[in-house]
Amino acid sequence: MGTLVAEGTVDPERATQFSRVVLVRTGGPTNEAGETLDETITIESNGAVTRNGATGRIDEQSVSALNDVLNSVNLFAVQANFLGPIINEGPMPYTYQLLVDYDGVELLLTAQDGYMPREIQAIIAAVLQEGFKVSRP
Repeated sequence: MGTLVAEGTVDPERATQFSRVVLVRTGGPTNEAGETLDETITIESNGAVTRNGATGRIDEQSVSALNDVLNSVNLFAVQANFLGPIINEGPMPYTYQLLVDYDGVELLLTAQDGYMPREIQAIIAAVLQEGFKVSRP
């Protein structure tokens, strides 16, 4: 299990506006065919949203709110992935890969339900909330 390092000083090179956020969610309950309903959500700083190939837009206020959630944690200080053991009984836990692009500087975080701090949960929840505004294809 990883740890979230408290922010001592903010990286002065860190951009304050994300360019792109990509969230890939795998695992979770299966459908009748035994498949999980994986999600891939991309949100651009201009409000363009892609969810599993379907496209839409979110408003500037939603982009700003997402940016605030991203900036509430110094993602540059995260020093681990937040993963635990996989149990082969019952539904698979959700696993998330979060990529945040700040003008070409990309941060990648991998996390699993039950093994991530609240701050990372809040970021993932915010991306899912905005991404789910676009209907699945």
